[in-house]
Amino acid sequence: MWLFLGALFLVVVIAAAISDSSKRNEEAREKVEKSRLAEMRAKAYADYLKRTSTRPDIAAMTDDELSEHVFDAIRTFNKKREELTKGMSALAGIVIITTLVVAFVVLADGPKQGALLIGFMAFIGIFAMHASESEKIASAYVAKGFEIERLKIES
Repeated sequence: MWLFLGALFLVVVIAAAISDSSKRNEEAREKVEKSRLAEMRAKAYADYLKRTSTRPDIAAMTDDELSEHVFDAIRTFNKKREELTKGMSALAGIVIITTLVVAFVVLADGPKQGALLIGFMAFIGIFAMHASESEKIASAYVAKGFEIERLKIES
């Protein structure tokens, strides 16, 4: 009996390790693909900027410098967007959990509508904050002469 349970446990551990390794390999492939896509997009956008931009700093750059400049902008823009989204998602999760705890544990015998309304309003506030911060990030890159839609790499 114990031998069977031990063997079953070993099989589960091995399956979990293989699954985890497979997941990490898939994530690494996605990261490489995303980077390749960003490089291709940077080169195409750099060519577009070289042809259409009237800014003297863009005209003064070599093709490689401009491609690297655009690639860096794409990478940092998307990293900032991702960090903002992760932070706001974590904050939203905290608000939801806190609202539920207050409504159903602290106010177990009392009216729950007030706590739920405050939680809902906080949740709406988080979305408004996210939109505002996203706009700040985008406006910083627009001020540098970039078109935001050309910098986005969707995952």
